[in-house]
Amino acid sequence: MARTWTAFMVAVLLLACPAWAGDGNGKVKVFILAGQSNMEGLGHTRTLAHLGEDPQYGALLKKIRNDDGSWVVRDDVFISFRGGKTTGPLSVGFGADKEFVGPELMFGVIMGDAYKDPVLLIKTAWGGKDMHFDFRPPGAGKLPYPIDPEAFAKRGGEKAVGDCYRKMVAETRDCLDNMGKYFPQLKGKAYEIVGFVWFQGWNEMFASKGIPFEQIMVDYPILYATMIQDLEKEFGLDRLPSVVGEIGIDGDAAKGKILEVRKAQAAIADRPELKGKVRFVRTAQYWDPKLAELQAKEREIQKQQREKLKEQVAAELKGKLEGKLPKEQTDAQNKALDQAVRATPEYKAWQAEWDAIFSHWPCHYYGNGRNYCLIGYGLAEAMKDLCKP
Repeated sequence: MARTWTAFMVAVLLLACPAWAGDGNGKVKVFILAGQSNMEGLGHTRTLAHLGEDPQYGALLKKIRNDDGSWVVRDDVFISFRGGKTTGPLSVGFGADKEFVGPELMFGVIMGDAYKDPVLLIKTAWGGKDMHFDFRPPGAGKLPYPIDPEAFAKRGGEKAVGDCYRKMVAETRDCLDNMGKYFPQLKGKAYEIVGFVWFQGWNEMFASKGIPFEQIMVDYPILYATMIQDLEKEFGLDRLPSVVGEIGIDGDAAKGKILEVRKAQAAIADRPELKGKVRFVRTAQYWDPKLAELQAKEREIQKQQREKLKEQVAAELKGKLEGKLPKEQTDAQNKALDQAVRATPEYKAWQAEWDAIFSHWPCHYYGNGRNYCLIGYGLAEAMKDLCKP
């Protein structure tokens, strides 16, 4: 009887407590999105359809693509990028270029669904930037590492230290001061900064000469905590909830320094000064398994077709390579064989599959739009948890 009564009461409470939809206080909810090239976003729009094939998250595609194939344009979520040069209602095209997306797309969609009030994303990201030098917050003081003088000068010297932090603050202030200009729909509305999103880490593995990688890893969580404290002071905030996206490149197969960066990022959640206002978000789990599958498939096609075509190619080249050096002959044969393989129906079919999920370098998640969307989704879900009353 007691068990039945408990189940009944749980059901009643669930019905009485609808899903959280923000506080609805009329203020625009502002999120600062910061980081380097993967926060800029290099997922080509042609790769987004692949998201719909995901057995667990495929339904998310309907949040960004209409039934007729056009892209959803939100009327309650807005975004500013590149210091106000790229602004508008949230949709595709706010990545590193108009054909690309980054984490901002799905992050904004999820937060727009969560809040009754309008949501504004201010994206401040630049490729090839690190925390210890470029985003160094003022509270961290001068750069303490024995950086090589030539490398230091090449990076811009003392005046360049913390430059991205200062740009982030300046672009955020500009957007908030000119919110009505950039977004007429928000003119006259009050705002509140409610969250900070950090997606960065690749360049910590490539420090300038003289800067020890091991020390950078020790300092990473300390610098992040300092950055959050400095931003709270800068914008007069009692509390700035933040989420940290793990560097998820290579997924669970990652090795070497990537794993060390992940440990440093995870350690941010243990900082006592950030207790209750930070979440570390694992993104390796979102690495697309089809990337490895298709890479293995391409190797197999190459092997089979080269074996099948090598005699034909050799016959076609017979007499054309006379007088050439052995290396020149080998290079010419390999080039002709590669061209012959790529012209086969088998390889063309593989290429079509690959182009549907690939558009950029490995360090940019192969330009896989599914990856960027799921990272944005994970960051948003963590932020919702932090912002709930």
